[in-house]
Amino acid sequence: MIERTKIDVAAFGRWMMLKHSLLAVLSVPLFVSGVWADDHADIRAACLETAHRYFIALDRRDPESFASVFTENATLVLPRRTMSGKDEIRSYLEAPAPGRRTVHHLTTSQIDVLSSTSAKGTVYVLLNVTIAADDASGSPQTALVSGAYHDTYALEDGVCKIKDRRLDVAIVNPVPELP
Repeated sequence: MIERTKIDVAAFGRWMMLKHSLLAVLSVPLFVSGVWADDHADIRAACLETAHRYFIALDRRDPESFASVFTENATLVLPRRTMSGKDEIRSYLEAPAPGRRTVHHLTTSQIDVLSSTSAKGTVYVLLNVTIAADDASGSPQTALVSGAYHDTYALEDGVCKIKDRRLDVAIVNPVPELP
């Protein structure tokens, strides 16, 4: 039989408070010296917001919002198409895509600030793609896609824009039909 040890909850709580107080006091020099300071948090946040706006505009098929996240001379490299310049990138979403529905899910991202005007990043994504059947008797085609976008960002007047974006697709899995 295992003997249970009685824990003094009040003593444990006092010990935890002391431990966290000491950690806080010992951490002050690290914050003051800049070891834990993040001078570029605002740039990282702006670039991550740009990545989110890209996917929302793409899923909504909103050409103006989609183009707005790119610099004028941006490059977008997809598996079957390379586009250069904001106008060509905008036209990608202006083309009709009847019956096609996408939902992008951002999973992991890393933004590295290179300077006050540039950053690079990788944004991993899971994508659900559904294409409606071409006739009334067929089932829609659905696929799950995973991949990573590799980005170069430029900051223009405090706004992060995509200068170069390349998609590397890792896995494409058709979803089996459910009974």
